[in-house]
Amino acid sequence: MHLAAILGTSETVEKYSPIDVVNVNVIGTLKILELARKIENIDRVIIPSTPDVPWLNPYKISKMAMERFALLYHTYYGVKSVVLKLSNVYGPRERWLHGPYNAPYSYQKVVPTFIVNALLNKPLPIFGDGMQRADYVFVKDVAK
Repeated sequence: MHLAAILGTSETVEKYSPIDVVNVNVIGTLKILELARKIENIDRVIIPSTPDVPWLNPYKISKMAMERFALLYHTYYGVKSVVLKLSNVYGPRERWLHGPYNAPYSYQKVVPTFIVNALLNKPLPIFGDGMQRADYVFVKDVAK
């Protein structure tokens, strides 16, 4: 299971260089796939990705590239992989909108932002027209 990645949408432009994102997310995945190709008893590589969405940022582009490389390694080398199209995973240690930017998990997430704002009796930040819907899944449920 390959879980290493630089996460975030705006953070992958504002905090990290797109080159850093590609080095960790894409090159890291290629190293895992190459290792799986050389070791006979690896059944498959599990790679978390992101749903297909219309916006582009270094994170999304790197995930698309990871998926394509997984397909290439399957087609040419027989390496089996499973790509999990995970969306809106939430859990402990997430940063809220105005949380400390130097936190170890510094990408902002909506669930902790809503919880902290609600506890502080502050408005919830809504982007767009407020009519959009999203499904959320707890990180431990994903792990199961």
